[in-house]
Formats: sequence, C-alpha cells, structure tokens
Amino acid sequence: MAQTEEYSAPVKLGLIGAGLAFKRLHLPALTALKGYFRITAVCDIAPETLSESTRLAADLNKANFGEESEIRTYSGYRELLQDNEVEAVLISLPIHLNAEVMQDAALAGKHLICEKPLASNLAQGRKLAPVLESLAATKGLAIEIAENYHYRPELAIARRWAFEEKLLGEVVIITAQNFVRMDTSQGYAATAWRIDNQYRGGILMDGGIHYIAMLRRLAGEVEQVHAFARHMHKTATSSPDTISINLRFRSGTLGNMIYTGASPNLLPPRDQPDCIIYGTQGQIQLSKKNDARLLLQAFDAWQPTGFKEAQYWAAETSSYYEEFLNFYEAIRFGKPVLASPTECLHDLELMCAALDSAEERAVKLL
Repeated sequence: MAQTEEYSAPVKLGLIGAGLAFKRLHLPALTALKGYFRITAVCDIAPETLSESTRLAADLNKANFGEESEIRTYSGYRELLQDNEVEAVLISLPIHLNAEVMQDAALAGKHLICEKPLASNLAQGRKLAPVLESLAATKGLAIEIAENYHYRPELAIARRWAFEEKLLGEVVIITAQNFVRMDTSQGYAATAWRIDNQYRGGILMDGGIHYIAMLRRLAGEVEQVHAFARHMHKTATSSPDTISINLRFRSGTLGNMIYTGASPNLLPPRDQPDCIIYGTQGQIQLSKKNDARLLLQAFDAWQPTGFKEAQYWAAETSSYYEEFLNFYEAIRFGKPVLASPTECLHDLELMCAALDSAEERAVKLL
C-alpha cells in the first residue's frame, strides 16, 4: 500500500510473543503498511514459534525494504527490552501476562502496542491504566491496546449516519451478536491458556470484549447493565462461554449483546450481521466483513412511503491496518492513540459489570 504523505523512518519493532495473533492478524497488516515497520527482534519461549516467526519477520523486512536485515532472537522479554535497536514492541501474550510486560516495556522507554484486553481483571486494569498513561506522558511514549474493533472504519460511518446525521430518525436499540463453537483441536481455542484461563471471563473476556468495544464506539457510554451467562462447552473452557447482556446507554438508547463459544454460526458472514442499529425510520447492518449497509424507510403516520439503501465497504483486514497506522503516527507524529489504556479500561469495566450481573443476578449501574 502506498505510503501516506506523513511518512517518516520505519519504526524498529520488537515482537514479544510471536504466535497465532502475530501470524494471522498482525503480519498481514504490517505487510500492507509497507515500509512503516522494520522488525528488529523477536522473543518467544517456544523454540519452534521463535524460529518460524523470525523467518516470517525476515521475509516481511525483505519484501518491504528490498534487503536482508538482522533480526535478534530472545527467549526472555526483559533481554529484548534492553535491546537499543528496538524502539517499540508488539506484545501478543496470554492475557494474564499483559499487565506486567506492558509496565516493564513502558518503564524501559519502549513504545508499545499490546493485544487486548487491558488486564486480567478490573482491579488490575484500574491500577494499570493510570500508570501507563503517566508513563506515556512523562516518557513521550505511544501506548496502544490492540483492540481492533475500535478501528473498524465502518463503525465511524455507522455512528455518523445514526447519531450525528440522524438518518434513522431516533435510534431505538442496537443489537450485537457472535456465534462460534470453540474447536480445541486447532487455532486459538487450542491454546492451553485459553482452555484453563487465568484471567476473568474466559472466552467472554477474550472474544466478547470486541463487541463491548463496538457498542461503545457506536453509542457511547452505558449506565445500566443486566446479564445472564451459561457454561455449555465444558471441555473447551473452564468458565462460562455464553452470555446475553442488556444495556441502557446514557443517551437512552437500548442495547443487547449475545456472545457464545458453544454454538456454530452456519451462515455466510455477509448473511449474518454482527450488529444492527434500529431506528424509528430504518436500520443499519454491520457485517463481519467490515461493511456497513444503511436501509432507510420514510414514514408518514407510521406507514412506509419510501425506501432507499446506501452501502459502505471496507477491506476485511482494515481494522488491523488502521490500528497499526495509528500506532505508527502516534510514535512518529505524536497523534493521539484511539485505543488508549483509559479507553480500553472502559471496555474492561463494562465487560466486568456484565459478568458481575450474571453472577449476582442483579442490575449493575455504571
């Protein structure tokens, strides 16, 4: 992809954890951002993963810069943090390790982008976020949480249509849903730290927090939460895997989120919107393929009198591209980080409030 006008030197990037998230999610985005990042070091405790991802990083560097480059390898992240040829780190670790590694990286003066969520639990997150924000300010660091749903470009389009231009009339309710049956024989669900999780919420935190971020990005802050949860796929996870959450936003808009790791979604992605915004005069459908479709009806005395449709399409991987572009521009040009520790603390607070509600059978006020 062509470089923006605001392009400077590539960021020298170190990888802390180089498994599935790097290979499946981050590598394509770094490839698309041709020339923005040069990987200079890789750290992973698994020798095979370290070897494979170092090779992939070398291929990326050669494709982006047309030459071979040295990539140093480490089995311990603290050694990587002492490497002067690393100015920023990409942290992709089991969730329960995030807080310590992020704080160590910031104390070492490294810009950092770390896979969501912010922390293992709410108490840890509330302690960590202000520390990271303070270090970012005093050391001049870009600190970003890699919650790609904050960077889905179609969400900004949908928010503008629904809440700023009010094309739907008054927004009544927003629904979000995701269905997947975890397959512990392969992929993300096969990782031991997800099966026997050492962080609150299990898959509901790991996967469900995406949809919390999406709902907040669309409709703003929430004032009331009520949830029910179940544990269905007991061989795949040690904690509940299914949740239904009812929300009342500060604006008065209602919301509902359903997330499960126990039931397969058999419909093609474009036939299964993961979010619908319902208004008094129409609706907006958002799909997993990162597109937004606006369906409008004009009413006269509550009778439909017309119909029109608008559509916005975005590349399937564009949210990852946008999060790394934001990281680059924050480092090189001091632009604000969208998915900051404070922003993602609010995601964590809402997810934990839903878990509290499900456990206590109570409505939670935020």
